[in-house]
Amino acid sequence: MDEPELRLTLTEGFEGGERLCTPMGKVALGDSGEFGLRVAVRPPIRGGLYSDSPGDVDFLILSSYFAGLTFFPICEWPFHVRAFVPLVNQPETQDRFQKDELYMIAFGMLAPNTSDQLI
Repeated sequence: MDEPELRLTLTEGFEGGERLCTPMGKVALGDSGEFGLRVAVRPPIRGGLYSDSPGDVDFLILSSYFAGLTFFPICEWPFHVRAFVPLVNQPETQDRFQKDELYMIAFGMLAPNTSDQLI
């Protein structure tokens, strides 16, 4: 995807604050016909909080907060999302995630990053 960097503001859940996100591609969410967005995040989520893996979480899976809205294309900003930590090894190589392979950590808002400030 050649989309610009995005700013994810986690507003409600186990995580809070902001992350810079680089879109890494469309992913299928189970067999439902719904799709989400895999993003690389900076700074990463602290490791060990949501899975047995001690390493930091560098990738999140985002889905639309509202039923019927989709990432492809996003027509209105900010875009309300649910943020999930993938519970599988090498999530950057997966193009489909089942419900039991994702752990929801927060609700949030996604918007284009228009600031030069790092988080």
